[in-house]
Amino acid sequence: MDFTWLFLDLETTGLDSQVDHILEVAALTVKPGGQREAWQTLVNPGVPIPSKITLLTGIDETMLAVAPDSKQLEKELPEILAGKIIVAHNAPFDLGFLEALLGKLPNQWIDTLQLAKIVYPHLPSYSLGYLIKRFSLSATPAHRAYADTLAVEKLFFHLLTELQKLPLATLQNIYSLLGDESQGLTSLWGEILRAKLKVGFSEPLKIEPSFSSEEISDFFPWDLKELLHLFSPQGSIAQGFNFYEERPQQLEMLKAVARAFEKQRFLVVEAGTGVGKSLAYLVPALAWAVSQDEKVVVATHTIALQEQLWQSEIKFLKKQLPFHFRAAVLKGRNNYFCLREWHLLRERAVNLNWSGKIFLARLEHWLANEKTGDRDTITLRGEERELFSQLASSKENCLGMKCPFKEECFYQRARKKASQADLIIVNHSLLFSDIKTQEALLPKYNYLIIDEAHHLEDEGAKQFTETFSLREVLKKVAHWEKKNFLHLPQRFFSKAEPLIKDLKKGAQLIQKKGEEILASSPLITKWSQRIDHFTLKKKWWRDLKICYRQLFFELEALLVLLAQLVDLLETEEKLRETKQLLKIYNAELKNLLALGKRFFDRKDDQAIYWLEVGYRPSDLLLQITPLNIAVLFQEFLFSKLKSVVLTSATLSVAGKFDFLIERIGLPPKLVDTLQITSPFNYEQQSLLLIDQSLPDPARTNGEEFNIALQKALQEILEATTGRTLVLFTAHRQLQAMYYALKAPLKEKGLELYADRIDGRRYVLLEELKNNEKAIIFGSNTFWEGIDLPGSLLTAVIMVRLPFWPPNNPLIEARVEAVEKEGKSGFFNYSLPRAVLRFRQGYGRLIRTKDDWGTVIILDNRLLKKRYGRVFLRSLPQKRYLAGDTQEIKVAVEQWFSEKNKHV
Repeated sequence: MDFTWLFLDLETTGLDSQVDHILEVAALTVKPGGQREAWQTLVNPGVPIPSKITLLTGIDETMLAVAPDSKQLEKELPEILAGKIIVAHNAPFDLGFLEALLGKLPNQWIDTLQLAKIVYPHLPSYSLGYLIKRFSLSATPAHRAYADTLAVEKLFFHLLTELQKLPLATLQNIYSLLGDESQGLTSLWGEILRAKLKVGFSEPLKIEPSFSSEEISDFFPWDLKELLHLFSPQGSIAQGFNFYEERPQQLEMLKAVARAFEKQRFLVVEAGTGVGKSLAYLVPALAWAVSQDEKVVVATHTIALQEQLWQSEIKFLKKQLPFHFRAAVLKGRNNYFCLREWHLLRERAVNLNWSGKIFLARLEHWLANEKTGDRDTITLRGEERELFSQLASSKENCLGMKCPFKEECFYQRARKKASQADLIIVNHSLLFSDIKTQEALLPKYNYLIIDEAHHLEDEGAKQFTETFSLREVLKKVAHWEKKNFLHLPQRFFSKAEPLIKDLKKGAQLIQKKGEEILASSPLITKWSQRIDHFTLKKKWWRDLKICYRQLFFELEALLVLLAQLVDLLETEEKLRETKQLLKIYNAELKNLLALGKRFFDRKDDQAIYWLEVGYRPSDLLLQITPLNIAVLFQEFLFSKLKSVVLTSATLSVAGKFDFLIERIGLPPKLVDTLQITSPFNYEQQSLLLIDQSLPDPARTNGEEFNIALQKALQEILEATTGRTLVLFTAHRQLQAMYYALKAPLKEKGLELYADRIDGRRYVLLEELKNNEKAIIFGSNTFWEGIDLPGSLLTAVIMVRLPFWPPNNPLIEARVEAVEKEGKSGFFNYSLPRAVLRFRQGYGRLIRTKDDWGTVIILDNRLLKKRYGRVFLRSLPQKRYLAGDTQEIKVAVEQWFSEKNKHV
């Protein structure tokens, strides 16, 4: 290729190119013949360097004392950049700073982040460090300009090699989508395409197989003894493992699941880590489905477990079971890509901005290899999520049998496969959508297994919550013209023009009212706010209500105009599709309007009314959540099924299942319970430590507690020496500890990473896997679902007992409801929830029989409060050591020293 590349990286004092300054620049020129020229310099910004930046890069003010200033940089850079294509990772960031210094650059540029997202549509992260590790490239990015520039070069040429392997048709389609000749990526793509065409590259024609059902299952008699024999050393399940160890706990669970199906009972079974619960319920479920000609649905909470069951256990059982079965995965409709919407968007690709075209290029490559159209098979971030949602299948945009892509439709294929399956794997969300909407998303079934069942109440509340999103309403109003009238004939506008003018005027009024409402939202001092009888007396609530009433008035006027527009379309036979879309749109706005009015009427005393600031600052959510989810579960789910199995590693509190059974409305007379302990020897494998020297976090102000916490954490983390997970209950406290401890721990050779500061969960867990000196600070999602066996994780530290904040609107209302029944809101609701969460955090450590490590609790309430015994009685480990921080540190060092001798 006859290109001269300039690989480039900057270090800066911050993220805003209009305010912040360049600290360091490195550039590496690579010419067509392979000659390389490197250039780098520190830059004195003339302002103090933020401590966070010094912590990140290692660049301090003493290093910059004799460095050239930005004026010198301004003189040198133009010559270095001249005539070259700039290649950088997250190039818009670097270019923003360069153009703030030099003005508009004539150079073409390529962003390796964008290129990586096209070539690899489904990586969990696209950070430079992750990509270098993922592809085992010989580079060490380190937040220093020259090291990162070398890493960008390695990554670029790796991506270039992969790019050249793409099929000709994919290259051609993506080139037509990019279509912006001023972009370096377009030039590169065109060069690769021309090279392939020049050598006469040809490919065999690919014919996609049409959808067909799988082979009908062989008959298999229902026999519990035969199922148990499968797990004996001579059985087909055992033969599928290189090293098989029969687990009595697994067989005990299998028998309980089989009995529940036979006797049409409900079973709540807690299976500790290491039991092998997935196979313990899948094998009897599959055997029952095939032998009885029934369908069994398995519902998981997390996508990770759903994918694990499908990619691992189901594939394994297809090989090992002595009978054929059909299984399918089904997700909610909006998880599936709509091919009709995709082709409509491709036709308008020329109107998209560059980031939009990049996303279309990603989708083009994804679709060339994708068989399911499932959104979980492509990584989506930020605006990409919203764009994908516009391309997702929905009831509103579906043409059914009239769709030109009905044969290839991903959603209909998934539903057809599910209808023919013996076992269907879904997530909790789809399970509840199916019963909530009554639309028969799932085929008829009588047997249900719910894994990760400790999430059931919260997920049910989430799915049955009705939400009036201000942003969603404004978006619908703003897009109505573009969505529905883009292709209307001119003759229609001559009749409808006055009406359309009124519609536009109405839309503008609604937009104005929406802005007024958002301007008033800072009056809400909390991130979320329950609307109770105290709230009704407050001025901000009365003001907000007036604003919404005006918004509703304008919406009603708009709906009248839309109805008139639909009437006009009655005479336009060729515009039936537009008329249908308008009717659907009208119905959506009517439903939203009715929901908004219900929120302010507050007539249902069995509902929780609450406000929430959306994940986007420009959104305000009006939420109505049922207070009693148990009643809904009983009416719409449990009463319609013959047998339900609920399982998880954490369902009991101090050995009892009463909390779960009551909260989700299981019929007590039909419920059997079983607690299966883990096969692991926790007393031998783990050390449980409780630091009782820290102050009570509930009775100490935040600043005072953090001072004590910082000291204790530093001492203990130095003793664990890495491979440590620290669990926080509040992200604000996590941030404070991160910035206080990053530098001192680095001096001790330890590397600290934090959730939402250094990356997302998957990236941070990769650090634990690959870096024995890594320490991860995590909150929320880090309390469960993490599986790091062996020496990948040797210490778990819980900063506080995981009580939910009492001012959470849903928690607050549920506690009140419990107290109205004459019970203790704390002991009958808040405490059991915290215990289940606590057990999840504890369970992150020991994942196999060979694991070892320590769990350290820094909350002295575990010992000093009466309720602390409930937490301790709920653990599989009975022995613990309590002491001050120094005693804890010594105990950790001795434990690690002893264990390391035997590793």
